[in-house]
Order: sequence, then C-alpha cells, then structure tokens
Amino acid sequence: MLTAEGGYFKFCFMIEIWKPVFGYEDYYQVSNTGKIRSLDRIVLSRGSRMCKGKIIKQGTDKYGYKTIHLRKNGNRKSFFVHRLVLINFIGIDENKSQVNHKNSNKQDNVLSNLEWMTPIENTRHAWRNIRNGISCKAKK
Repeated sequence: MLTAEGGYFKFCFMIEIWKPVFGYEDYYQVSNTGKIRSLDRIVLSRGSRMCKGKIIKQGTDKYGYKTIHLRKNGNRKSFFVHRLVLINFIGIDENKSQVNHKNSNKQDNVLSNLEWMTPIENTRHAWRNIRNGISCKAKK
C-alpha cells in the first residue's frame, strides 16, 4: 500500500499471516487480511488425484457481508469471513457475540479492523456512525 504523507510517499506493508480454520484444519486456512485458501490435498473420486490449494472466491450476502462456503467430507457450510478471521486469530469471546467492523466497512475483514462486541455495543457503534455521517453500508 502506498500513502501520501507530507508530499512524500510512505510504503505500508502488512505481513500476511495464515492460520488453520478451526474445524477445517486439514482443508483451509484464513489470513489476517481476510483471505481464505484451500490446502493442497488428494481427492478420492474414481481413483485419486492431487488438487492444488488456491485462494477461495468470496461472495457477498444481501446485507453486504463477505461470505464463503467451506466443504468437508461432502458437506458444505457457509461462514461469514469476518467471523472466521476473528475466531481463528483472537478466539471466541464468551461475553461478546457480535463482530464489529471498526471503520463500518462490512467488506474490510482485516484483523485490525475487527473486534468482538455485545449486541448493544454494536448497535451504539452503528448509530454513532450514522450520526457522524459514516455509512454502514458496504463500500464497493
């Protein structure tokens, strides 16, 4: 990323860190930048073949949140990307059930932009941003 600061350009680098997805450790990894990738694996169907891992394409739900479908043992399950990032890097907070996007951009799933909140805290954050003119809608 390149930013202009005082007429000079400053390079900002984020080191991408990958961690196994909880419950899918042998199949997928999640990064601190919000990407999900599959791992190299052998697929058994009419023989066996090697499947190379790749970055998984993410979808967007009707509310603007990034989603992903993960498969294991023939079963497919949908996940919110922001929850996968926070659960696998920070862990689950038993007292706070919702994930907040600090900058109100629902598609910005970088770890530093996510935090656990209670439903009341999350609602207050959204209302405060609406009052300050910050849109809570996904920015394209």
